[in-house]
Amino acid sequence: TLRSGHLLAVADEDGFIALYDTRRPLPSSRFPIEQP
Repeated sequence: TLRSGHLLAVADEDGFIALYDTRRPLPSSRFPIEQP
C-alpha cells in the first residue's frame, strides 16, 4: 500500500495544485486544478 503521509497538496493563487513531498525542498509535481 502507498503511504502518502509525507505528501501535501497545496493550491496556489494561479489555480494550480502543487504536491509537496515533505522530505524534499521542492514540489514533486504541479498541475492545473481544471483538467481539459
